Amino acid sequence: MVNWSYWLPDVLPHVPGCAHAIAEHELKRSAQEFFRQTFAWRKDLPLLAVLANQAEIEVETGDPSLEVIRVESVHFDNDKLTPTTRETLDKWYGDKWQAHSSGKPDNFFSDEPGLIRLYPIPLANALEGVLINASVTLTDDATGLPDRLARKFTEAIYLGARARLMLYKNVPFSDPAMAGVYGTAFQSLVDKFKTEKARSFSNARIQSKPNWC
Repeated sequence: MVNWSYWLPDVLPHVPGCAHAIAEHELKRSAQEFFRQTFAWRKDLPLLAVLANQAEIEVETGDPSLEVIRVESVHFDNDKLTPTTRETLDKWYGDKWQAHSSGKPDNFFSDEPGLIRLYPIPLANALEGVLINASVTLTDDATGLPDRLARKFTEAIYLGARARLMLYKNVPFSDPAMAGVYGTAFQSLVDKFKTEKARSFSNARIQSKPNWC
């Protein structure tokens, strides 16, 4: 684990007079925003037990320093469910879909972070459990980042913190112009890593959806 103080040498010389605690606070805020925008941190969450007739599942990371920002995939008894939306189900079935049930669900959707709904409602317990993969970001309880993430995203973290700190008003290190420069650099790295994330951080090509005649 790399604590927020690790980045202080990359931040404090640019914001003279800034207290260490304030700099560390903005480093955390920078990291939170980075992962919220890029979806670059994904985790398999603890296996969940789901009972018959249970339509909704609360999605929790099992770690007080992390929170879910988007559910990426759901496996019910090792079968991958297809993501859908409430609007799609409304279009297909009107208002009757909420009462539909079956042996196993085929779809899931999420109206809000931290909660997913299964469709149709399973009539049997999940024998193997439900495995959820989710994009996560940091909560305010986080004291730092895992080593591998700190190494990969280190520049984005300190650039974002510099930008945030220089936007402070009535302090010696206030500098809106440089805040804009560092903010632009931060956003450029966000865009870069969003593209890399779409390629699964490899050389995979982003494929277009085929159009069938």
